[in-house]
Amino acid sequence: MGEPVVVDATCTTDGSRTTACKICGYKVVETIPANGTHVYDGGKTELVVDNGALYTQKICDNCGEGGEKTAVENAKVVTNTAEAQAALDAHDSTTLIYFAAGNYETLYIRTDDNLSTKLPYGGTWAGGDGTLLYREIENLTLLGADGAILDGFKVEALTYTPGGNVHSTSQIDYMIAAISLKNVTFKNLEFTGALENALSLTNNVAVDGLVFDGCTMNDADKDSRLLYVAVNKSDVSASGEVVMPAACKNITI
Repeated sequence: MGEPVVVDATCTTDGSRTTACKICGYKVVETIPANGTHVYDGGKTELVVDNGALYTQKICDNCGEGGEKTAVENAKVVTNTAEAQAALDAHDSTTLIYFAAGNYETLYIRTDDNLSTKLPYGGTWAGGDGTLLYREIENLTLLGADGAILDGFKVEALTYTPGGNVHSTSQIDYMIAAISLKNVTFKNLEFTGALENALSLTNNVAVDGLVFDGCTMNDADKDSRLLYVAVNKSDVSASGEVVMPAACKNITI
């Protein structure tokens, strides 16, 4: 008789052991009984996407099969750059943006006329209305599935205003923008190295709690970094408003 071919039993499905005669080919098939019911005492779980929603699924200690699923609250699943950008722009109660496997281009952390708080600093200039746009992104995790690959993130503080006019000489938008990141985590994301830095923090950005967990930078062709923080001195914009250097604390990589 030859070596047996074994199909392992799971907790709920019988397996088999098939042995064939080397001379005539006659096969003997033995049933390997199922182990019984699934066991979840070890607390093993994994994230799964079902119909565009994110779930935590229990994993059996014995056979590794998936069991009961529980929806992850306040999570948004994205599959391409446009969906990811829309999720960032609309971030309010969402606490998790889950990047499905795939390639994503540059994403922008930015203010928006409808989402930002407009703080008057007084006066007008060059036809502008003298307004400071402020955007706070708080308690947000950006989590990548295995195979989620991004070019990186740009924080558009100081000069970005969606649809805004641009001063004819300074090229600074009529409205100044300020960005605050508080308790933001980038987890299990791979960056292509197409941008020099996966995330750059420059003027008019404040950070309190920023984590890079399990992220990698593909920088085979250049010296790229996961994070760059500018330490420029304060400057003055064309509107006369003081531009503050990045103020950062509680950063973990």
